[in-house]
Amino acid sequence: PAPPKPAAPEPDDGRLRVLIVDDHAPTRRLLSTIAIAMDCQATEACDGSEALEALLLDPYDLVLMDLQMPVMDGREAVRRIRASKRLSRTPVVAVTSLAGPGVREDLLKAGFTDYLPKPVDPAAINRLVMAHSRRSRAR
Repeated sequence: PAPPKPAAPEPDDGRLRVLIVDDHAPTRRLLSTIAIAMDCQATEACDGSEALEALLLDPYDLVLMDLQMPVMDGREAVRRIRASKRLSRTPVVAVTSLAGPGVREDLLKAGFTDYLPKPVDPAAINRLVMAHSRRSRAR
């Protein structure tokens, strides 16, 4: 069966809006559960193509994006996000199992705002949400 299309975001109620992009459904659910527990609105997408579609429909305060996905991977999606005048300032955090020297720096050069290693640490997501919550309110 085809993966679900991203749901239309909820109306803006002042909560941080997080787009979660991963081809692995259990990871999407885990990240969504963590974001919702932090009083965020969470929307899910299965790949970079769906993420772009969702971002063009409605703005998000933060995107948590896997790197290795079918259809469009995270690097290509972030390249297109940065190339878009309308989306270029959207914070996109790479969520990946890649690790080792230089990974974070490589991802920052590729256009990601930050890097979050898998397995996901809820405390690290909390720090990201808090940081971006302050930034989105300052805009």
